[in-house]
Amino acid sequence: MLFQKQIFQWGLNSLLLNMRKKDQIENSRKQLRNEQTLEDVKNLKSLGLFRGHQILKSQLKLFFQFKKLIIKDIDQNYQKYLILKWIEQIEKYTKSNLKTESNLKLFNRFQNGLILSSESNLDTSEQTQIMLKYCQKNYPKQFQIAFTTRAQNFVIDSDDNIIGISINKGVVLGENLIICLEHKSKELAFKLRLNLPIVPIKGWTLERFVPKNFNQTLIQEFTLNTPNYFALNLNGHLRLAGFIDDTLSIDASREWGAIQILKIFNEQNGFDFEMSDFTVKSCFRPLTPDDVAIISEVPGFKNIFINTGHGTRGMSYYYSAADIMSQVMEGSKAFEDYSVKRFYFI
Repeated sequence: MLFQKQIFQWGLNSLLLNMRKKDQIENSRKQLRNEQTLEDVKNLKSLGLFRGHQILKSQLKLFFQFKKLIIKDIDQNYQKYLILKWIEQIEKYTKSNLKTESNLKLFNRFQNGLILSSESNLDTSEQTQIMLKYCQKNYPKQFQIAFTTRAQNFVIDSDDNIIGISINKGVVLGENLIICLEHKSKELAFKLRLNLPIVPIKGWTLERFVPKNFNQTLIQEFTLNTPNYFALNLNGHLRLAGFIDDTLSIDASREWGAIQILKIFNEQNGFDFEMSDFTVKSCFRPLTPDDVAIISEVPGFKNIFINTGHGTRGMSYYYSAADIMSQVMEGSKAFEDYSVKRFYFI
């Protein structure tokens, strides 16, 4: 058994799901073996709006309080220290904090999500690596990462209950299963006769260090030129992102979508950045018809759940989505807006 029997989440995050080539996989492993620990997170310097790395700590708090992932034999004193001493309460954002009509239209369906604003020092990739390393170190028997692994089908017992999933390397058993495979969730869910209304949308991210003379007031919030484009200053990096349907990348920096993102940003803010000034990446993002995530129990099953369709938001919402999922798994009916049942008319 690869995971704690109580629960495992298949498809850990979009970062690792995009690791396809051997050199990418090895690079990811090297990153996960670095020396950064939760103690390093504790001592991170406060920047801008989020005092004491507030967002990062609060998200870690959600992780430690995710009951089905807290191992019974964890040192209780250390657990209390993590939760109570230095992981601060999350600052609550409501629609009133979002200043523009465009922002309101974009976020008003996901009020529980984290809003990434200017001067945030939250780096989702870095945070993911820290948490994965922490799990590998502290829960080696309950937590493993399976690279180059393909989910094939569900395992059913003699009473027609789903008890696990078959992969190309064997069988993984679990009392609760979460389908979390980006746009590939559709293929696995279809084996349960669930036709997910999600489509893969090609997305690009351009990133560079913020210039010393950069006017911080230019990007005080999401800078929306179209519903599919945003720019923000994140952890000292200038990040531009957008999406459009396309094929797999050979050179992401030469693709039309990436070129348009940079063109729009330069025109909007009076810059003359070149593509060579940025690190350019691409990935596929699962998009739903209403651009609202699916965080739901799979109809007809009590122990199979689905978490997909985050679309335009990418990784910005994946911790708040996990918090919602934990409540859905405990039987909460407060999040019907994210239920797959809203698409039953399709």
